[in-house]
Order: sequence, then C-alpha cells, then structure tokens
Amino acid sequence: MNTFISFIFKPAEDLMTRLQYRQKFSLMGLLFSLTVGSTIIFVMYSAVYPALVFIVLGLYIVFFYLLVGFYRSFLKILDMLSDTTEHMIKVGFLGTLQSISQTTEKLMSAGEKERELLASKDELGMMVTLFNKIATALTTTNSKFVENEAILKAKVLEVEKGKKETLEALEDMLATKAKEEAILESTDEGIYGLDLNGLCLFVNNAAAKTLGYTKEEMLGKNIHELIHFKHEDGSPYLEEDCPITRTKDTGVGVRINTDIFFRKDGTYFPALYSSHPLRENSETVGVVVAFSDITHEKQVDRAKTEFVSLASHQLRTPLTAISWYIEMLLAGDAGKLTKEQKDYLYEVYKGNNRMIELVNALLNVSRIDLGTISMDPVPTDVREIADSLLTELTPQWHLKKMNIVKSYDPALPLINVDPKLIRIVFQNLLTNAIKYTPEKGTITFSINKDTRNIKIVVADSGYGIPKDSQSRIFGKLYRADNIRDKETDGNGLGLYIVKSIIENSGGKISFKSVENKGTTFTITLPLSGMRKKEGLKDLK
Repeated sequence: MNTFISFIFKPAEDLMTRLQYRQKFSLMGLLFSLTVGSTIIFVMYSAVYPALVFIVLGLYIVFFYLLVGFYRSFLKILDMLSDTTEHMIKVGFLGTLQSISQTTEKLMSAGEKERELLASKDELGMMVTLFNKIATALTTTNSKFVENEAILKAKVLEVEKGKKETLEALEDMLATKAKEEAILESTDEGIYGLDLNGLCLFVNNAAAKTLGYTKEEMLGKNIHELIHFKHEDGSPYLEEDCPITRTKDTGVGVRINTDIFFRKDGTYFPALYSSHPLRENSETVGVVVAFSDITHEKQVDRAKTEFVSLASHQLRTPLTAISWYIEMLLAGDAGKLTKEQKDYLYEVYKGNNRMIELVNALLNVSRIDLGTISMDPVPTDVREIADSLLTELTPQWHLKKMNIVKSYDPALPLINVDPKLIRIVFQNLLTNAIKYTPEKGTITFSINKDTRNIKIVVADSGYGIPKDSQSRIFGKLYRADNIRDKETDGNGLGLYIVKSIIENSGGKISFKSVENKGTTFTITLPLSGMRKKEGLKDLK
C-alpha cells in the first residue's frame, strides 16, 4: 500500500517543486529587468538633469528594498502553501483510499441487496454502483460458467458412454465376424458370396481350394465367367440362364442337384449347389452359394446305375420271352383253353407287361444317369404329337368319362426337339393325369409360346399331391401316399424321367398342386429347341 501511495504522490511533489523554482526565476528576472532599465535611464538623464538623477536613484533603492521584502514574503507564503497542499493531498487521498479499501471489503463480503444499500450518490457511491454491476455480471457469468460446466460434464459423460457403447458394439461385431469366418472355414462345403453385379464378395478356403484358386484371385471377380461359363458339352452357358443369376434377380433360392464347375486349370467336376438371396433390411443385396464336389457320389451312383442297367437287361430278355409264350397260349397254339384258363393267362400277361414297363423305365433311368442317351432334335410340330397321344389314350379317358380340353397356339412354329423324347414327356404327364383323376374329371392340355419359350401345361382336377410329398415328387421310385390305395399301378419313375429329359433339353418343369383339387404341371422349352447330343442308346 505504501508503495502504491508513493507512486500516487510523487508526481504531486514534483509539480510543487517545479512551481517553486518557476516563481523564483520569474522574480529574479523582474529585478534584473528593473536594474538594467534604471541604469539606462540614469546614464541618459544624468547630463541633463543632475538633481533628478539622485531623486530617481533614491526611489529605485526604496523600490528595490520593498520588492526584495515582498519577494521573501512571497517565497514563505509559497512554501507554506506547498506544505499545506501536500499534506491535504496526502491526508485526503489516503483517507479516500482507506475508505475505498474498507468499502471494497464490505462489498466483497456482502450480498446483492447489501451492496445496493452501501451505494451512495457521491463518487464513492458511483464506484460502489459500478462495482455492484461488475459483481452482478461476474455472478451471472459464474452461474453460466457453472451451468455450462455441468452441461459440458454431462456431454463428456455422454460421449464417454457413447464411446464405450461403440467400442462394445465394435467388439461384438468383430466377435461376430470372427465367428462367421470360423463357421465359413470350418465346413467342407465351398461357400462364396456375390453382389448384384455377380462379383465375388467373400469366399472360404474350401471353395478356393476346390476350384484351384486363391481367395485373392476370386475376390472382386465375376464368378460365372470364372467357373460357370459353359456346359459340359462345351456350349456357352449364358449368365442370364444361370440359376444363380435367377436367385439374384428374383430373390428366390434354388437347389441344383447336378451341374459342373470349372477349375482354374480348365478341368471341371460335377457339383451340387444351392443359392440363396443375401438380404439386408428385407432387400436382396447379393447371393450366397454353397456347393460340393460330388465326384465320388457320382461314381458310386454310376456304379449303381450300371448295375441296374445290367440287371434290367438280364431281366428284359426272359420277360420278353414270357410275353411271347403267353401270347401263343392265348392264341391257342398249344391247344384250346377254357375261359378260366384264358382269364388266368391274361392276368399273367398283364403282370408280365407291367414288369417289362418297369424294366424299360429302369433302363431309361440308367441311360439318363449314365449320360448315354442320344438327342437328335429335328423341326417338329409338337401339336401333332399331342393329338396322336390323346387319340392313343382315348380308351382310357373314355372309360372314366373324362372331359379333355385342349388349347394350341395356332401360330406355334416348328420346334427343334427329339420327337421320341417329347412323346415320352407328353405320355407320362397325360397318363398320370388320367390315372390320378377320378371319373368325370377334367384334363386341360395347352401349348403356347411367348417371345423366348414354348409353354406346355397339363392340368387335372384329380387327387392332387400332399404338401409334405411335393419336395420328393421328382425323385426315383417315389409315389405319394394319398394315391397308393387308389391306384396300385405305377413305378414312381415317370416324373423323374420327364424332369431329366426337360432339363437335359435346356428347359424347366414346375408344378402347383392342392390335395383333392388337382395338379398343374408347366414345362418351358426354349424356342431354339433341344441341343443335339450324341449317345449310345435311345429311351424306350
């Protein structure tokens, strides 16, 4: 505080000192001026008025004495005034500072209402008022600072919480990804994923190893062009015709029991695969394909097929001989038979024919499975084949009083198909429709075309196929439970043969059925027709 007071009063002391010196120098200048002036007057008038000179000199001496006295009195008064002023300044200002200090201490310890009471209308009161405003502003600022600090702390806690949740979610995601990768790598099946452009998104080690590629060589590549670009006979396999592409476009999964995939070295292997849509928020964003190399299964199946083929051949010869001998007996070549004997022989004949049909069906299946059947497509009017079969089956549908409705597209062109194979397809579908539809039922047979395909539909109002049997209806030797007690005749191979012929011809077959209401089979064949295939055997 003393330092502060000295700092305040030092300029005042300097001011007074300068004032004193200035006054002294001013008076000395006045005396010097008077002396010089009197000397000049004395010299000028001493020759003219000698007596006047002594009078003036006397007056000058008196005036000089009085002036010196006045000067000394003035200096004393000035010193007194300086001391008094300095004392007043020091005492007054110090008191003011002490008052300010005391008031400041009161203000700092007082509340807002008490500060208002301390304010007065003098300078100190103005200062109190100003200080009160500053204090109020500081209090408000402090309150906002505290409030903002609380908000900031809450935000920091929220950020920390969000950071923790994000880290936990990231850890869960990484753990889930690790589990998914572990699952992908733990299976022997090849698995890969495609985006909507057909480019590889992911692939497991089993798939890369089976196909002869590294993962890096497959990722980002068009998989159809890499492993699925042509058929076994070397003809191009268009991507739009691929079932995997169909899954991508329709969002419906498919299962293909037999196809071929090509390895990196150009060799290929038989593959069984299924494709399923990859969905995100209910939208299809890609396809997941799982496949297996079924070379071993094919070899085992081929061995079984060859055995069936051999056995069928061995059975067919004696069965044919039995049929001939029964025909001879019925014709009376061995003597006349009684009616009862003929009836017995006729039953044997029918049973033998069923055996021959079964053997022929087994032979057909074995030839299809072995890939030894030939396909020799020629321009054919499929309407003529359909009409000839309906005529051939007339006794059967007349016997059951059925209503046959046929509908053919008059603009249907000639189609390149194998007449024998397309006849087997029509025969199986129409025979089944007649066989598994009760009396007075309706059968509809239609053949139409669109821009790319010929469409064949056979519908009936029969017993239908139970829902739990529909997935196996195209299997070998399978018959649905609901028709076994209604129709004992049948070997369960017809639909398998039909499906095999259609798929080997580049077409598709599907069906819809409701039990006790009927079944509708739909076949589509490309207008370009069947592909020619060299083989060793024809189907019977």
